[in-house]
Amino acid sequence: MQLQIAKKKAALIETQSALEKQMREVSQKQSSLDRLMQQTRQMELSLQQQINKEQPKRETQIHSVSYKPANKKLQQELLTLLHGNTEIATRLLQQQQNLNPGYSADWYLEKVIHDLKRDRQ
Repeated sequence: MQLQIAKKKAALIETQSALEKQMREVSQKQSSLDRLMQQTRQMELSLQQQINKEQPKRETQIHSVSYKPANKKLQQELLTLLHGNTEIATRLLQQQQNLNPGYSADWYLEKVIHDLKRDRQ
């Protein structure tokens, strides 16, 4: 009986250790995704500025998009759907930004999450 309890306790400790390691990895990947999202926003802003310089001035109003940090919950949901694969997440987000320029970071995250969920059904 004591031996079984000791084995179960050891197994639980091992599982806890593995989960803690996975949480650290997810946290690192989320930080990486945050950096990539920030770089993407900076590149997009730079490209938009270049486009605005090259286009002749128009009298029509140009809608600007406010750039606030991406929602952490949405980032986490995307990483969860992709089993922590930040490369795929980045590629999917960049693809949506190329297909649908001018939206907020949260919109791109929601779009990719929606498409993934839809495709899995």
